[in-house]
Amino acid sequence: MRISRMSVKKVLKEKKVSGYKELVLLYIAALRALGLNCRLVISLCPPHKVFNDSPLFKDNTKGQDDKPKRKSNTAKGESSKRKKGEKEEGDNVIQNSSEAMKIANEVAKKRAAEILRSKSQSKTKKSKLDTKEDSKIKNASSADEKDVSQAVEQKKSFPNLRQLRSRKINISSEDGKPTKSDGTKSKYYMEENSTDSEAEFQPKPKRVAKKKSDVAKEAPAQTSKNDKKRSNTKLVSSDSEDEEANSTKKRQDIWAEIYLESEESWICASVMEEKIHCVNEVYKKATKPVLYVVAWNSQGLIKDVTRRYCSQWLTVTRKQRIDEKWWVETLSYWKEKDTVISKAEDEMLLQRELEQPLPKTSGACKGHPLYVIQKHLLKFEALYPPDCAPLGYTSTGDAIYSRHCVHTLCSRETWLKKAKVVKPNQEPYKIVKSRPKYDKLSGAKIKDLPLEIFGEWQTMPYEPPEAKDGIVPRNEYGNVDLFQQSMLPKGTVHINLPGLNRIARKLNIDCAPAVVGFNFGCMGAVPAIEGYVVCSEYEDTLREAWEAEQVEAARRAKEKREKRVYGNWKRLIQGLLIRERLAAKYQFSEETKSTNKRRKPNKTDANKANVS
Repeated sequence: MRISRMSVKKVLKEKKVSGYKELVLLYIAALRALGLNCRLVISLCPPHKVFNDSPLFKDNTKGQDDKPKRKSNTAKGESSKRKKGEKEEGDNVIQNSSEAMKIANEVAKKRAAEILRSKSQSKTKKSKLDTKEDSKIKNASSADEKDVSQAVEQKKSFPNLRQLRSRKINISSEDGKPTKSDGTKSKYYMEENSTDSEAEFQPKPKRVAKKKSDVAKEAPAQTSKNDKKRSNTKLVSSDSEDEEANSTKKRQDIWAEIYLESEESWICASVMEEKIHCVNEVYKKATKPVLYVVAWNSQGLIKDVTRRYCSQWLTVTRKQRIDEKWWVETLSYWKEKDTVISKAEDEMLLQRELEQPLPKTSGACKGHPLYVIQKHLLKFEALYPPDCAPLGYTSTGDAIYSRHCVHTLCSRETWLKKAKVVKPNQEPYKIVKSRPKYDKLSGAKIKDLPLEIFGEWQTMPYEPPEAKDGIVPRNEYGNVDLFQQSMLPKGTVHINLPGLNRIARKLNIDCAPAVVGFNFGCMGAVPAIEGYVVCSEYEDTLREAWEAEQVEAARRAKEKREKRVYGNWKRLIQGLLIRERLAAKYQFSEETKSTNKRRKPNKTDANKANVS
């Protein structure tokens, strides 16, 4: 994406642009040189996985493993050859195409002819025919005449098609389309009889000597047919590859935006097509899917403008993007400043979203930021007022409501944490199943208990109680619920000092711990205590006593430390005095030094000892 200064100078000097990106960048540089406010817009192309289980080309070899077994060895050899030929043809043919249908018809004809041939030969005497044919093959000069006479004799003995139709013949094929047992033939077999001639079903001699010249003529004819079939498949694949290559060449993922003061808005400009106000054209040429479109201004700052170019921003695009919080946090380091132009652009984009038509399907309404269907509401969500008018209907008849009519419901305990209480004589707006709870006495898990939830319109602000006679009002657990600062009881103060309850107990002053929330862990919901609540008339007394206690505690800690330090020095000095006294009395210090230095034995001493 980046072009160095040398390359830009080279392009300007040679007056030649090597690519579309260079042209767009030079166009923006020229506009900025003229003093216009323009931005470089780039459609980011993150890797997008598309799972498609249906391949484009399929092997036409399904069902070939379950072929019926032939009794005779000759039939097995013919079936193996037929399998090889079918695989070679089927591997290069697209499934459900016209060529595949032709090949299937030809294969079916060959199978039917082989079945009829095998049944006709079983009626005649195979041994006599084999001996006659062997004797005829030896005479090479009269081979052709004898083959013709043999074919005529076999044709006489072979039954006609009319005779076969009158008989009850069950023809089974690998495609699973046999004739019926009552004599009526299947549709598949009737089509073959109507299209094929009797000559195709005539039996052929088993052993016929062919000349080398005939074999050489037949080989290129067969190869030419196979080459035609393979070339057709290659043409199909090559066409698709060419279309993909052309589509990638036509993709344009960068363009320009110019701010016009006359229109007080940003307009899109296509350099190649020399057009403006061409949002739809630019979107069509961008790489799909278009999920992230960002604009760079002259100050090097970024702004996300995907909403301008994606028409399905509210339904499809938002769901395919990554977590919005992570994306906003990532762009925050280079985010464009909130100027007058930027705020006007945001308002225009918001107004454009509101002017879009209603979604037509229930899937498009799911997660929509503006509209909702009642069946998509969550467990603690509900529509209020209950008789709110729908804005429209989907194709399935579901009513579409505005997202402003959706409210979150809470239980009494949850509303209390928000410094609100349910009004008296209020029926629950909705009853749902509560979360599983453990009974501390029995240790059993209680499920599916009904939970009454209420809306915000059924609540009122929490009115804290008033302290009387120096006694702090408490809840049933002996604490003060202080989830919000407005829940502080009247006539009391919240003092967050450690160890204040101990000092208040010494002075005989009432003090209650403040619960500001709950910590959830392996022990369940444990109350989080921060500070203490006392009556306001005792605040100064407690603070002075706490400060005096801290000074006294510091003094005691200092005395304790000094006592430990002086005690250690005293023990060290006493030890040294005792050591010096013992050394002066017994004089063991010099002897220990002399004894520690032991003399090493010499070799001469060892030799003298051995001689003696």
